[in-house]
Amino acid sequence: MFFRVELVKELKLEPKDMGRRVEQVVSERLREAVEGKLIPNVGFVVTVLDVLKGWMGKGMVDNLMGSAVYHVSYEAIVFRPFKNEVVDAIVTSCNAHGFAADVGGMFNVFVHRGQMPMTTDEDPQTFANDAWVSKDGQYQIKAGCGVRLRVLAIKFHHSNITGVGTIKDHYCGLIFTE
Repeated sequence: MFFRVELVKELKLEPKDMGRRVEQVVSERLREAVEGKLIPNVGFVVTVLDVLKGWMGKGMVDNLMGSAVYHVSYEAIVFRPFKNEVVDAIVTSCNAHGFAADVGGMFNVFVHRGQMPMTTDEDPQTFANDAWVSKDGQYQIKAGCGVRLRVLAIKFHHSNITGVGTIKDHYCGLIFTE
């Protein structure tokens, strides 16, 4: 789910930025450009740990504007979910088709009603008052509740990650109520 990776980002520096504090400027610009952003097929960059040495002197100068483009290598912690991974999430909404849950603000998962356990073979859970309620009334899944789910599928979009999950598995289901 969380990984330490080495990545490369292309940064453009203006002539005014190329002074004594160039390393500090590069670090600040890099953090602004990547932290909290999704890099497709890599994941969400949670934080930049370190700007790796060796990027100085390897830039391409734009002769018209005087700016330079550098390929800056850095280490970062990224969040990336995987198929079949078990995660804890907060239910954000419920409807007659299932419920949506959020994993740390970076990953949205939908659990279809067919991926919820049944209390008995003939008595499935029912949807009433914006919540999924077991037939015996023992538990409710509604907005604000915590669930543990298994990720069945993942899709990377331009700015977010979505997925489909199930709570019909060992140790999955409701873990706390609001």
